Amino acid sequence: MALYFSHLEEARAEDLAQKKADKLKLEYLSMKSLPVNTEALKIIPYQKAKNIRALVFDKKLREFSMAAVDPEQKPVQDLIKEIKKFGKLNVFVVSDLALEKYLENYQLIPKSREAITGEIPLTQKAVQAVGEQPDHKKFLESYFSEDYDVSEIINWLIAYAMFTEASDLHIEPKEKLIVLRYRIDGILYPIAEMPLNIGRKIVDRFKLTSQISLNIRNVPQDGRYTIKMEDASIEVRVSTIPGPEGENIVMRFLNPKTIGLELENLGLREADEQILNREIKKPNGLIIVTGPTGSGKTTTLYACLKRVANQENKVITLEDPIEYRIPLIEQTQVESKEGYTFASGLRAILRQDPDVILVGEIRDQETAEIAMHASLTGHLVFSTIHTNDASGTVPRLLEFKVKPEIISAAMNLVIAQRLVRRLCQTCKQETKIEPKLKQKISEFLKQEAPLVKNLDELLAKNVFYAPKGCQVCGQKGYKGRVAVFEMILINDEMQNLIHADANEVAIRNLARKSGSLSLMADGMIKVLQGVTDLDELEKVVGPFR
Repeated sequence: MALYFSHLEEARAEDLAQKKADKLKLEYLSMKSLPVNTEALKIIPYQKAKNIRALVFDKKLREFSMAAVDPEQKPVQDLIKEIKKFGKLNVFVVSDLALEKYLENYQLIPKSREAITGEIPLTQKAVQAVGEQPDHKKFLESYFSEDYDVSEIINWLIAYAMFTEASDLHIEPKEKLIVLRYRIDGILYPIAEMPLNIGRKIVDRFKLTSQISLNIRNVPQDGRYTIKMEDASIEVRVSTIPGPEGENIVMRFLNPKTIGLELENLGLREADEQILNREIKKPNGLIIVTGPTGSGKTTTLYACLKRVANQENKVITLEDPIEYRIPLIEQTQVESKEGYTFASGLRAILRQDPDVILVGEIRDQETAEIAMHASLTGHLVFSTIHTNDASGTVPRLLEFKVKPEIISAAMNLVIAQRLVRRLCQTCKQETKIEPKLKQKISEFLKQEAPLVKNLDELLAKNVFYAPKGCQVCGQKGYKGRVAVFEMILINDEMQNLIHADANEVAIRNLARKSGSLSLMADGMIKVLQGVTDLDELEKVVGPFR
């Protein structure tokens, strides 16, 4: 538990410590911004440090630094004599309040024994400690030396990932060093550089923890481990590939927070959210989500499944692979090498009498036809497919030789989506819209989104919002991501069109006439609302200007 003292209490305590140091002719030390060296803390066990009010806070080759409230006490003097046998010892006088607070850092000492059993323990205190650092690069690189245990370095690398809610950590060997890059909100950032000798030890430890063969370095390998925190367990998928300077490792953090979103938090407009809520309440039909890898399809599908899952129905998924566990849902994983494909797995699932089915992806004619058949025979089916937008879904299914009349009868809804970074709501700043750009946006939205509520009010705004950067967002200007959507409802008119002429352009035109927004239009509304900015939207969806 964190300790809090008033400024007056702290000032008095530090003043007394300063006077005691002067009296003893020793150096006084303020511990307020002292870095944490857990290898040094291990020298004196926690309970002993707490009892004698002294601890070792730093160690180098044959040199140690000790903080003590009363260095003249016999237990402290005895300890000083013992430590001096191993090298030089610097003794500093500190306040009792400061030492008590610093004792919390004992929680950061990693448990090395657990670090090689497929689990890495991590405290919230460590995550918080990283977040409090003004310069993360400098902080991390301060641990990249032989003075620190491999377990401790790994502790900080993972703590930084948890603090930033990174989705990936990339460990990339170069000729003279190893580069660490973290993917945060979809963007890879080079965060720190590690000496080769330290980096190789880190790579080996991660491989060992992930149950990957240490002696195999010339072929790709896959593994996984678990980060154990006080309030959650986070699965990590690990992939290695050989490179000219050594093995490249990518770790993907499958944080349960990623799928913690409910439908109302996905970023859907009110009208689209109402449509989706209505469609997932139906007892049968096919709902397809489309978009490239990393566009948030899994998050959207899981939000839908969580809404329909209960004790009264049976929900089964067929995934490749299972990334997150969801209560009240039976999840199964494709094993292509064993002959358990999406098609064969879907057949098996249908024999389990499900009410709701999730097929991870429609990849071929067989899977498409079985999914369509399931949706026509009393099952609500969710799946994904790879197309550029929602209107391209029907032509893609036709490529799989599925008949237009089957597609039109089976499908309820098609959703296309992309992820854009959210502007940090703490530091975003206003910028003026150029008159020509404002005019272009106005004409675009009046044509593409005439049925949107409060459109005139949005268009009346004379400002955009732009990223700035602050402590909350790590100076990036963005914090988190939100989806932009295109949603096509397969109503009677759309069914007739697909049956008669499943042309992508015709489908798109009818969808716009019915009130469906393109990805750009939905994103532009979010730009005007200050959720994201135009540069980010263009980067993800394509050029507007």
